[in-house]
Amino acid sequence: MYRAIPDEAWDQRVPGVEVVMVSGLYGLLASRDPVIAYEASMAEPLERLGKLNRWWRDHGLPGLLRTYLESTHPASVLDILSLEYREAVDGYANGLRGPKVRTIDFRGLGRGSQPRRGKLVAKVLRGEPLVEEKGEG
Repeated sequence: MYRAIPDEAWDQRVPGVEVVMVSGLYGLLASRDPVIAYEASMAEPLERLGKLNRWWRDHGLPGLLRTYLESTHPASVLDILSLEYREAVDGYANGLRGPKVRTIDFRGLGRGSQPRRGKLVAKVLRGEPLVEEKGEG
């Protein structure tokens, strides 16, 4: 997904726009956080930990995301997580005080949805209006 986001979208983002990522290795990341490249995915089982999305969910990631959102007071939240990543934070919006969460799914596209997700993030960074495409909903 992130490969589909042009560098200039990150460099010229609208002030105040932040992208928070759910990460198989780190849990939660803000887009300005430095990270090393890694291949771990929420969908993959790791020895002793099991499937990462379940491990993160069972170790409090939904509560961490809710706390982050409540403490940063975003004007809006756009959830474009894929199934495995959404499972890792399942329930984060329950009882969330503050912004409404808009969820966009890319049904039926599987991994083919990643470029579309990336293009959507680029629009958010640039402050462009979001128009739902076929396959979203």
